[in-house]
Amino acid sequence: MTVPDLFEPVRATVAGQVPGRARDPLIGGAAVFGPDDDGFMVYVRPEAMAQLRVATLRAAPAEAFGLLLGRTFQDGRGAYTLIADAVEAADRDATPGHVRLSIPQIGQLRRHAQARYPAHDLVGWWHSHHAHDRFSSTDLDEQATWPDPHHIGLLTLMHRGTIARAYRGPHAVPLAPDEPVEPATQVPHDSRPVPKPRALLTRCAAFLNRPAPTWAVLLLAAAVAFCLYAVAAPVS
Repeated sequence: MTVPDLFEPVRATVAGQVPGRARDPLIGGAAVFGPDDDGFMVYVRPEAMAQLRVATLRAAPAEAFGLLLGRTFQDGRGAYTLIADAVEAADRDATPGHVRLSIPQIGQLRRHAQARYPAHDLVGWWHSHHAHDRFSSTDLDEQATWPDPHHIGLLTLMHRGTIARAYRGPHAVPLAPDEPVEPATQVPHDSRPVPKPRALLTRCAAFLNRPAPTWAVLLLAAAVAFCLYAVAAPVS
């Protein structure tokens, strides 16, 4: 699906109103959060899920931070926010327990997001936690800076790269997932591969278990002989 297909509204709307667009053609394979009491829902498309997973695992064990891009639409079932893509902040102050961006860093990230996805709107932000699957008080403060009731905050978990929670609007209203969110299998073409610790251990074990070359055996034998000679030699 091309960008014009995704973001061009099907009917004209008054400035300031949510544009109309039927959701069903847009939400195939998306992770679903909601509905809220007013019927509002959030859909995270597979491309965005893959971007979030790659960025979360790449930053681990430090926390990651980024922005969400897409658009808010409405149809006969109410308003919904479609998250089509996500970007991460490469320049950030992060540890396993916190992530922080200065005002210039936030500005740089916003410019990067808008330049990379010029047809998208900024619809929220995301960051990762090591294990705790709720927004902290600091996270709630950040969410409060997003004034639109359709703005979204997503929380991902490092140990799986999955989306744990979605929050709506400046009051951080939690939106329950429609079903457990699994990692997307599609990886963006410009993302670096995520290290696989289990595979690395397997390769190390195979290296250690392979037969040693002749020179290594001879070197080890010479070292043992020298040690035995040093122990047995009389002290003058």
